[in-house]
Amino acid sequence: MIKDSDIKNFVAKMTYWERVNTYMSEYLLENPLASREEAYKDFMDSGADDSDAIEYRLEKIIRFGSSVR
Repeated sequence: MIKDSDIKNFVAKMTYWERVNTYMSEYLLENPLASREEAYKDFMDSGADDSDAIEYRLEKIIRFGSSVR
């Protein structure tokens, strides 16, 4: 099982573009009809480059996956 501290440490080592791609991946999982441009714009508009937001999205991808069924 992945610990919260493992996710926190992993995110702390991520580059800016790895953070962008993590955000966009989670966005596109939740919005399958969205484009990559929409996902990137949402990232830029949200200011979600802080570690807590990226940790949340990465944890969501790992533990829960998409809520779209």
